[in-house]
Amino acid sequence: MLSDPSRSSFFLVLPGLLLAACGIAPEPELAPTEPLGTQVAAMCSTTSVSAFTFYGISTYQGEMAGSGGWAVSGGANAVRLDYYLDGGLYSSELRMGTSGSWYFSQSGIACGSHLFEAKASPAIVDSNGNQTYCWMSGPRALSQYVQDETCAPAASAGSPFQYVSVSDQRQGCYGIASRNSAYCASISDFNDRQMCYGLATASQQPCTTMTDRNMQLACYGMSINYPSNCRDITDANMQAFCYGVSYQNGTYCNSITDRNTQLFCYGMSNRISSNCRDITHTNDRQFCYGVSGSYTPDCAYIQ
Repeated sequence: MLSDPSRSSFFLVLPGLLLAACGIAPEPELAPTEPLGTQVAAMCSTTSVSAFTFYGISTYQGEMAGSGGWAVSGGANAVRLDYYLDGGLYSSELRMGTSGSWYFSQSGIACGSHLFEAKASPAIVDSNGNQTYCWMSGPRALSQYVQDETCAPAASAGSPFQYVSVSDQRQGCYGIASRNSAYCASISDFNDRQMCYGLATASQQPCTTMTDRNMQLACYGMSINYPSNCRDITDANMQAFCYGVSYQNGTYCNSITDRNTQLFCYGMSNRISSNCRDITHTNDRQFCYGVSGSYTPDCAYIQ
């Protein structure tokens, strides 16, 4: 017996009508899950470190100290500060407000050049004390190489250029490389100052008042390329250095036993600054580059 199509359709629809009549609606599709970090991204989207500056940074007798200013905007009400020494994280802090100052201090800094870095990121602190750091756009950063002015640079044995401070070495480099004696005036050590004057002006006259006899003879010889003045220098390495520079002949440097002094001698005698490349002490290497190539920008890296 054939069935009635209309009755079949009615019975198919009936369960849905009964569910609706009882107040049970079909289950809706689930809303997509909010991506992780969306809320933080929204909070941080307009924040920024609008200012980040140095007031100064220096090291004295093994203690490094520095300070600067900061400001945040775009809804940030705090700043996260991270301090690094020679690439390693030293300390971090959170400072509240929209602007202010930062301070850094550490003792026990060894002699030599050290890289100080400070990084600032905007932050939001809510009324419950919850902290949100806004790192999406990357922090603003400051960096500077710092040298303790009370530390004497490592001097190569037999070199006539053995400065008592980094600032003296830097000024000596500028004076000799540029042939401008005005740079020599601020060198604190008398003999180093006169050596700088002699080589910067290509004159023996400044050498006459020097109190160290070996340095004086080296000054006489190197200032005007007059090698006979080197003959009575009692330090064998310094004598060979003086001959090499005065003769402008690197073969005289071959007998120098200290490798750094030998490379320096090669550089100055031949005026080929690439000889300085393997000098192990950074400041001595930059000094060699500057005076051998007569290129003052190299002197700026003496730190």
